[in-house]
Amino acid sequence: MVELVTGHAGKAHATAEQAAGLNAGILGLDDYVLDVHDKLKITVVSANKVTIGTGELVMQGRHVSQGTPEDLIVTNGSQGQKRNDLIVCRYAKGSQSVESAKLVVVRGTPTTGTPTDPTLNTTSPLDGGTTYDMPLYRIPLDGIAIGTPVPLFNVLRPMSDVWDSLTQPLLYAKFKWQDTKSFQPDAYGGGMQIVVDERNRLLHVDLSGFKSTVNLSHDYPVFQYASGVKPSKAVSLGCLWALPVGNWAKQATWNANGTIMVVGGLSNGDRCMHTPRTLPIPDGVTFS
Repeated sequence: MVELVTGHAGKAHATAEQAAGLNAGILGLDDYVLDVHDKLKITVVSANKVTIGTGELVMQGRHVSQGTPEDLIVTNGSQGQKRNDLIVCRYAKGSQSVESAKLVVVRGTPTTGTPTDPTLNTTSPLDGGTTYDMPLYRIPLDGIAIGTPVPLFNVLRPMSDVWDSLTQPLLYAKFKWQDTKSFQPDAYGGGMQIVVDERNRLLHVDLSGFKSTVNLSHDYPVFQYASGVKPSKAVSLGCLWALPVGNWAKQATWNANGTIMVVGGLSNGDRCMHTPRTLPIPDGVTFS
């Protein structure tokens, strides 16, 4: 039967199940900590106690709020043995379909070898599950000592971040020749630029072909920085020029100071034929 949920029906009719279904439909079926408050930050207090900070999470469409920090007790470890415990947010549906959520420490099995994580409840309440665990942290124990907790959740970024990424403008880096006598540019060369598409993590390289009239050593900065952005660290641009004599190709590196080096040097008379190319932005590289 079709029912108007967000509408006046003359009686109480909107259910938690309907709200959870809406959340799951919008946010997806993954579990997330939301980007507010302390984001459930963990603090190791002692050899058997941790504190979980404030935060909000959504698990299988269920919204759970942690308004004040909460202490959890971790069962003491055993000398000479290792163990993995998991801190989870546990959803439960009890008698008369009363639902609840709480933080739980799920104890792993001690071993002298490599410890494994304990088994969790994974049947979604959307599929009829009455107990469901969202893992938050792995607590490794080596002997009696608590190791560094390992976060196991993803933080869901707000829609403002998504909008910013969708509307992120293209960035440009412009270049000029180090010397047009030493490096004779093609009469109808390229754009002498690199277009940085951070939204799609791509570089569009469009420089120019040229003829070298000098002998150059390895890694000479033929292209000088003119304006625009620079990479946070050196980026390999791969093969940008083909040399028709000898079946050679020349690679390039975009330096953090903005210059572009021709890798491997050049010989007097080398004819470098340029083809624009698109390549991915390496991980960890930013532009400013």
